[in-house]
Amino acid sequence: MDGQRGITVKTRDWLEMPQVRKVLKTLNTSADDSSGAIGDIKARFVGGCVRDALLGHSVSDIDIATSHSPERVTALLEAVGAKVIPTGLKHGTVTAVLGHRHFEITTLRRDVETYGRHASVAYTDNWQEDARRRDFTLNALYMDIDETVYDPSGDGVADLHARRVRFIGEATDRIREDALRILRFFRFSARFCKEGPDAEGLAACIALSDRLEQLSGERLLQETLKILLAPRAVDMLKVMADEGVLSHFLPGPYAFDDLRHLVGLENVLEKVDAERRLACLLSPLAGISHPLVRHLKLSNRQQKRLSSMIVDEMGHEVDLGLDRHDAARLLYRAGAESFMDNLLLQWARCGLPPEDKKGQALLMQAADWCAPVFPVRGADLKRLGVEAGPVLGQLKAQLEDWWINENFQPEKDDLLQQAQKIMSMMPR
Repeated sequence: MDGQRGITVKTRDWLEMPQVRKVLKTLNTSADDSSGAIGDIKARFVGGCVRDALLGHSVSDIDIATSHSPERVTALLEAVGAKVIPTGLKHGTVTAVLGHRHFEITTLRRDVETYGRHASVAYTDNWQEDARRRDFTLNALYMDIDETVYDPSGDGVADLHARRVRFIGEATDRIREDALRILRFFRFSARFCKEGPDAEGLAACIALSDRLEQLSGERLLQETLKILLAPRAVDMLKVMADEGVLSHFLPGPYAFDDLRHLVGLENVLEKVDAERRLACLLSPLAGISHPLVRHLKLSNRQQKRLSSMIVDEMGHEVDLGLDRHDAARLLYRAGAESFMDNLLLQWARCGLPPEDKKGQALLMQAADWCAPVFPVRGADLKRLGVEAGPVLGQLKAQLEDWWINENFQPEKDDLLQQAQKIMSMMPR
C-alpha cells in the first residue's frame, strides 16, 4: 500500500503527545530488534482521527489499526506500562490506556461471512482487505506517525476535501453488513457535506431503510442524537423524512421549522443539547409512549426529561412574558433544567431571535437559579398536634404554596403561625 507525502495535516497537536508517540512506536518496534528501530509498519492511525486531522478539526478519539493480534498488542503495550482492556476481542479490538489517553486498537480484518452487524471475520496483514470492510471512503484513511497518509480506496482524500460521503464499494453491500450505516451515512453527510447527500448512497439507504427496524433501540438512539448535533442536522433529517427513512424509527409529524429555529438559538446562546432537539422534532401527538419512541430504550432520566418537554405532564410550560416572580415559582416547581428546556422550546416556536431581551433575561435567571429550601418539615407540624396522614400532607402542601406565592420570604416561625391559622379553619 503506497503512502502519500505532502498532504497537509491541519491538526497536529495530538501527534506530538508523548503517549501517542509511545503507543505507535511500541507497536511498530520489531520484537527481535533490541535497538528499538522501526521496521515494517505494523500499526497506523485510522478513521476519524486521520479524517479530522486532515480537515483541521480537533482530534479526541484515537483509533489504531494493526497487523498484530490482540494478544500481541496486549503483551507489547503492557510491557511499556499501558493498561490494556479487552473491550471487543471478538472483533479484534482492545482499548489501551496510557496516562490519560485512551486508544482503540483493532487488528486488521477481512470479512469471511456477513450477516447483519455480526460478521464473521478473520485477521489479516493486508491493509487493502481491512479498508474494504470499512463504511465510507473518508473513514478508510490511514496515517503513520510521520504524517504519511494512505488511501486504499483511492477516493478517500478527494472525497474528504470535496466534502462527499460515499460508501466503499457497493453501497448496498455495506448496508447489508450493518444497517446502522444508513444512519451513519446521514450523520456524516449532515456533518461534512455542503450540499445534498451522495445520490448512490441515498438510493441504497432508501431501498434498504426497512432494515432499520431490526436494529436495537440503544444503537438507534445513540446515532440519532449524534445526527441532531451535526451542523446540517435539520436539512438531513428533512431528507430522511421526505424519503421515508425517518418513519422507520421515529414517529411523525415532525416539527422541522421549530427545530431549525431551536438549532439557531442553541448555537448562538451556546446551549446545544441533542435531547432537547429530539423533543423539539417529535410531535406531542406521538409522545414518548409511541411504540417507536419506546423502542429507543430511553433511560428513566431521558424519559422524564422528554416527557416534560413533549407532553408537558407537570404543567411547566414557560411563557416568555413571565416576570421574575412567576419565573421563580416555575423554576422551583420544575427545576432549572426543565425550565430552560421549555423556555428554549417556546422561544423557538415563537420564532423570536436569540437577541430577544425577555428570553435572555429568563435564561440568565435560570442559569443563576439556586433553589431555596422549604424550612418546614413534617415533624414541625406534628409538634403542632397534626397527626401523620393525609391531613398533614395537605397542610404542608398549602404552606408550601403560600411560601412560594410570598416569593419564598416567610421564615420558619412565619410558616408555623400560618399553619395554625389554616388549622383553625379546618373542620374538626
